[in-house]
Amino acid sequence: LSGKVRAVRGVYNALLCAKENGIEMAIVPKGNENDIPEGIKYAVVEDLQEALDYTLNQKVLMTKAEKEAEMSTVDDYSSIFNKVDDEVSLDNVKDFASAKFAMAVAAAGKLNLLFYGSPGCGKTMLLQRFGQLLPLMNKEEMEVVKRIRSLVGFLNDEDNIRPFRMPHQSASIEGMCGGGVHCRPGEISLAHNGVLFLDEAAEFRSSVLQELRVPLESKQITLSRAGRSTVYPANFQLLMAVNPCPCGNFGQEGKICLCSATSVKTYWNKFSAPLLDRVQIKVKVEKECIDFTLGTLRKMIYLAFVVAQDRGGFVSELPITDKCFNANWELVKDYNGRKQDNIKRIARTIADMYGQEKIEESDIKHAIELCGEIPLENI
Repeated sequence: LSGKVRAVRGVYNALLCAKENGIEMAIVPKGNENDIPEGIKYAVVEDLQEALDYTLNQKVLMTKAEKEAEMSTVDDYSSIFNKVDDEVSLDNVKDFASAKFAMAVAAAGKLNLLFYGSPGCGKTMLLQRFGQLLPLMNKEEMEVVKRIRSLVGFLNDEDNIRPFRMPHQSASIEGMCGGGVHCRPGEISLAHNGVLFLDEAAEFRSSVLQELRVPLESKQITLSRAGRSTVYPANFQLLMAVNPCPCGNFGQEGKICLCSATSVKTYWNKFSAPLLDRVQIKVKVEKECIDFTLGTLRKMIYLAFVVAQDRGGFVSELPITDKCFNANWELVKDYNGRKQDNIKRIARTIADMYGQEKIEESDIKHAIELCGEIPLENI
């Protein structure tokens, strides 16, 4: 009864709807300062007395400062990426040239990525830094992300940095896909316009992994509860880190695998063929004596990003019939249709990263390597 007001969920969503209906002024509780959409005049209050003062005395309500210019107007490639602390920079992870290049191709083409290898080889350490390769969001992308975040009650993440969601292996279908009484968004919608990273992906429930197939294809998810249906966007990049077997030593030189053939097959059977088909890039993580710097990778991603803007979408979002995929695809004719599509998208991305209009044979060969199969033929 003190008259104090509390921060609440859904403020950003409510104010956006208000703005769409001609309401341009709002009084919001302290704690919701970051939940204000652009163009709304607002005041932040701690109690009802302050709210009354603004109403009766007609104090001036101010709008938020204009956000940064659209990414399409930038000339310096570093301007479209977030600043990175030296302690957590990708440059601190040394001698992983192939893995880093695969990450750059995934970021440039908005492609899905799977890293596999023995425990401690660097899979998780690399993928946790994947966000450093992603361009910042533009205004339209930010608006959708903020609306989703508003529904679950947090908007304190940096506005233009792409979401990076890393759910625990115990996550349920509802936690991953959304649901509940109020049809709240799940992890895949919270990762919209960003990344969903499944560390130790084989430890997730099979049912959870299979639920990813439809959103990966349709870029959205429909939740139905008690006669109510809600559609949430789910346009995310899937990253997975996987050990080669339950003990992690299968196929590792100088190590003994304690798993039976049956247990290794069961372990990998969690990933159905349709799910793995939707993961374009599959790479074994190994140390090398060469490396890429973060700056070099960002320059290549920037080149591909500029081309993507001109085309109207990332490589993963374009129809495979687009003229940009014209090339001599004789090398891929023996693969099935989906794998051919994956190779074509990877090759087109590599060409974009090097500023090439034409897809060269070397790009196709490199794409075939990145789109390799998990080598379990000896099981």
